[in-house]
Amino acid sequence: MDTHKRTILVADADDAFIQQVHDALGAHPSVKRVEGVPEADVMRYLLGQDGFADAPRPRPSLIIIGPSSQGADALVRAIKSAPTLRAIPLLLFSDAAPEAWQSALYAAGVNAVLQPARSLSDTLATTARFWLENAQLPDISA
Repeated sequence: MDTHKRTILVADADDAFIQQVHDALGAHPSVKRVEGVPEADVMRYLLGQDGFADAPRPRPSLIIIGPSSQGADALVRAIKSAPTLRAIPLLLFSDAAPEAWQSALYAAGVNAVLQPARSLSDTLATTARFWLENAQLPDISA
């Protein structure tokens, strides 16, 4: 397992979803912190602009986009078009994602569209095992 402590960014306006991610992943030995940021503020947060000049660094190693996202495709395109951000894996949680929308998200650069089959906490635990224990996440320093 990678010994780097990772930051996970949750892009969602729903505080309950952010809290569920924090509860499920915050205690993982590879996680330094789980940050929740409203979707509309994510790019400013990631780029340290406006009110986010003091946002914690390094940048997150993983971004989870929540199911209440209204502009996930635009957010994915914005992150993947920024040279300093494009290596960050993006996971989108969705209650119901039509196949055409999923295809558009994958074309834009999302790494996975997840629809919790059993419970959100089970899906988050499985996600943590894969992305934090098995995948080699990028070192996003800056």
